[in-house]
Amino acid sequence: MVWVWVIVAAAVGGAVMLAWFAVWLWRKTLVLLGALGALGDQAGALFDILDGFGSPPSHGDEDALTAT
Repeated sequence: MVWVWVIVAAAVGGAVMLAWFAVWLWRKTLVLLGALGALGDQAGALFDILDGFGSPPSHGDEDALTAT
């Protein structure tokens, strides 16, 4: 009869550990998604800055250099 309680205790302990791991993994996922969102915001700001610069004229387009 002792073996039954040992197995039940192991099963309950395993379920508690599985639930704890799921909560830990969920929190890590939220932190990762927050960091990716911040990275996306920084990339958007960088692209806005780079969009402010004009593209250089191509090599075959000499009229673009003298048009100004």
